[in-house]
Amino acid sequence: MKFKGVLKVFVLAVLLVPSIASAKLSKDDEAAIRATTQTWVEGAKAADWARVASLYAVDGVLLPPHVPMVTGREAIQAHFASMPHVSDLAFEVKEIDGNGDIAYVWGTFSLTMTPEGAGPVKDSGQFIEIRRKIDGEWLISRDVYNSDVPMVME
Repeated sequence: MKFKGVLKVFVLAVLLVPSIASAKLSKDDEAAIRATTQTWVEGAKAADWARVASLYAVDGVLLPPHVPMVTGREAIQAHFASMPHVSDLAFEVKEIDGNGDIAYVWGTFSLTMTPEGAGPVKDSGQFIEIRRKIDGEWLISRDVYNSDVPMVME
């Protein structure tokens, strides 16, 4: 009797493994994620924060450095709109991976922003995003980024 139980578990596992493996992200999913990353960059350079915010899930969470977390698409848009003008921005995606309707993206960024009444400020750092496929779109569900530039302590 024990052998039949083990055999059933083995057969079930053999049947499930291919379906789990096939849920891996497709090349189309990865391309769509890369495209939305490029849309993020273009939106930021144009100060089109509504466009950038549209790439986040309605209940998305942004975890920026040195300020409290920002929750919800509207609050994320307001957060980015309050930042200095971004004149240069580049993301380098290092890895995209996931399964089914969830993925993560991590990489590096470099940017130049110009605070009002000041000269350009350069920054660089890294980011990680958790993406969810919602209604066919790979939206950012969680986003954290931080700077490589040391904080100036006065």
